[in-house]
Amino acid sequence: ERTYKRFFDAYCRIFDRCGFSYIIVEAEAGLIGGSFSHEFIALSESGEDTVFVCPKCGYSASQDRCEIGIRQLEASLDGEPKEVHTPGLTSVQDVAKFLKADPEQLIKTLIYKADSEFVAAIILGTDELAEKKLKKVLGCKELKLAKKEAIGEVTGAAVGFSGPIGLKLRMIADNSIRGRKNLVVGGNKIDTHITGVSCGKDFEPSLFADIKTAKNNDPCPRCEGRLEQKRGIELGHTFKLGTKYSQAMNLVFLDEEGKEHFIIMGCYGIGVSRIVATIIEQNCDDRGIIWPKALSPFDAILININPEDFAMTNLSDEIYSVLGREGIKVLYDDRIESPGKKFADADLIGIPWQIIVGKKATKENIELCERKTKNKEFVRLDELTGRINRE
Repeated sequence: ERTYKRFFDAYCRIFDRCGFSYIIVEAEAGLIGGSFSHEFIALSESGEDTVFVCPKCGYSASQDRCEIGIRQLEASLDGEPKEVHTPGLTSVQDVAKFLKADPEQLIKTLIYKADSEFVAAIILGTDELAEKKLKKVLGCKELKLAKKEAIGEVTGAAVGFSGPIGLKLRMIADNSIRGRKNLVVGGNKIDTHITGVSCGKDFEPSLFADIKTAKNNDPCPRCEGRLEQKRGIELGHTFKLGTKYSQAMNLVFLDEEGKEHFIIMGCYGIGVSRIVATIIEQNCDDRGIIWPKALSPFDAILININPEDFAMTNLSDEIYSVLGREGIKVLYDDRIESPGKKFADADLIGIPWQIIVGKKATKENIELCERKTKNKEFVRLDELTGRINRE
């Protein structure tokens, strides 16, 4: 735990120095496994990861890990179960439209094979099943959606018409199903659905659990707030592996008393190339990149307005030499190009400081421009190093 915390804190310091905003979310360990993990996410609309954040209490988690709170349902009247002929209608939207029902009234009964056992997962028609959550609830090693033939055998109907009434399988229902009335379910017959169904009266799940994928505005599991869905780029991932791998490899150590114990392991990964892309995405304007100081390839760019002018070139060379001796990394632009081209290129590549040597420049009067703010000031040559290193 202490080592994990040290890595966690080190990652935070790295990302802070990189100069971008990020959030830390609870994450699913996935194939690597282990007891717990965190992802470091830079929020971005172009990101490939979906995360959820509660603005009220700060709870945050990746989509496959995100827990969902339970809310009391509004009271409603019981219905009477009634079989309805729904020829060829297998999708939630088609059935809801045909029955003139709210899609939230429909529930999906999904048949899975958990190791060697067939089970039914029950969720609202507007939700998606979170297979990783279901697998964790069942405690199985392998979880697969049942094949069409198997679904027909265990339900008596084709895919799209499975329902919980009379189903002789272990049924795991999402928490959102508890207490719901006037539902529409598959009839376990071809081209048949049943309306007016109530959970607890017409069917009783074996277990209620959080098995659906989180979505925007779902209840927060920690407070009365609502979850907000955001996109992001995963920058780093830390894992508490526990003894998963050391047990498999019989990797042990001896304590002070000579007793064997399995080594406790951790795993820590950081996305170097993603960090570079994220820095640029979060630190830019319509002119180009704005590198944060810690990651910039150079500390300053020295722009000689006219390299063909002897005095300007002589001063530029001296500035370059002085700063180099003092450890300042300088990119020297002495190209024969127009000033506009040089300024545009300097803004494009985004080095934090721009030192501009024009006709009026002297050792006592050197123009220094900050790329991020475009604020300009005039400093002496002996002040340049301190000014560039100040921030």
